[in-house]
Amino acid sequence: MTLKVGIIGAGIGGLSAAIALRRTGAQVEVFERSNFKDEIGAAITITPNGMRVLHHFGFDPKTARNFTEE
Repeated sequence: MTLKVGIIGAGIGGLSAAIALRRTGAQVEVFERSNFKDEIGAAITITPNGMRVLHHFGFDPKTARNFTEE
């Protein structure tokens, strides 16, 4: 039986939790009330410990810098 999980919030914590749970085979759905359409100049600060977690999930900052939305 597959574990079904709902995560409230598509911030860095919610998305990290979703990735971790998906890797265990869980069926995950992330809910976010903001549509981010008017988001301008948003930034986050990630501590070294946070970067270690993102690296564990396969995050590559160099690839992210070159990302363009289609």
